[in-house]
Amino acid sequence: MVLEFLSRGMISIGLSFKKEYESIKRLLKKYADVPMSLADGGIVRLSEIHWTSHVITFDSDFRVYRRNGRNVIPVIMPPN
Repeated sequence: MVLEFLSRGMISIGLSFKKEYESIKRLLKKYADVPMSLADGGIVRLSEIHWTSHVITFDSDFRVYRRNGRNVIPVIMPPN
């Protein structure tokens, strides 16, 4: 369903991997022990770019990840 929305232009992903490569690479290296997926790295990077945003997720790793090195990422997720 999400792919269909993307293909129709109903939603877009405001992240250029080519432009953000070094930042995402840095995140993947920093969180290699978690481990961080490429998708998670992209979401963390988006939260750095759009600093007023919240991340909606079921992934508890987002309680570990930090944006801009040390800032907690505001998340909306079900309780443990």
